[in-house]
Amino acid sequence: MTGCRTISLLALSLLAGTAIAHAQPPPAAGTEADEPPAEPPLPAENVPKVTTELTPRGKLLVGDVAKLVIRADAREGDDVAVPEQSFAPLEVHARRSRVEPAKDGRQRFVFELDLLALEPGRHAIDGVELRVVTKAGLVGSIRTEPLAIEVGSLLANEPNAQPKPETKPVVVMQDDYTLLYVLGGVALAALIALVTWLVARYLQRRVKPVPPPPPPRPPWEIAAAKLADLRRRKPRMV
Repeated sequence: MTGCRTISLLALSLLAGTAIAHAQPPPAAGTEADEPPAEPPLPAENVPKVTTELTPRGKLLVGDVAKLVIRADAREGDDVAVPEQSFAPLEVHARRSRVEPAKDGRQRFVFELDLLALEPGRHAIDGVELRVVTKAGLVGSIRTEPLAIEVGSLLANEPNAQPKPETKPVVVMQDDYTLLYVLGGVALAALIALVTWLVARYLQRRVKPVPPPPPPRPPWEIAAAKLADLRRRKPRMV
């Protein structure tokens, strides 16, 4: 009897230990071990010299396009690019890039971004990220200085802006005389052809005058011809 109680107590202990093990929460995900390692900083000699230029410098209106030019002067062999990123509340309308020939061991990368203004107000453009890949294969990134831009609205000066009143309907249908002009031209050409044919037929069928007779021969020519005839017949006549 005592042995049965001992076996029962051992079984209960094992079941309780299994339940406690299942009740414990799993280890939390997203610990420091799962985070991607931070990019090492670029060496000082591989950090490009960056300048930015935003035009126009004055106030923009909603729908206008501001041109942001970024020039990065890097070591020859390094590659600089502008990755995809957000420029909210502005929107990238177009982008262009070019690389100028290397000179004195340096080369310049020029990036032109057309930013479309969509919302009125004062906006701050965070530093634009530039991706740098060194000649040795080291990858890093830098950011430009932040830029401020002011966007105005066409309705900002109206305290109580109202939509324009309805306009009167505009007649969009109009008479088209193209076919009439074509038929008129064809009829005129046919009339000219008919008149030409009638005139030519009339000229062909009219009575032509008799040509005048040839002028009479001079008497000396007639006498000379008769003498020549007598000379030819003289032997027979003799």
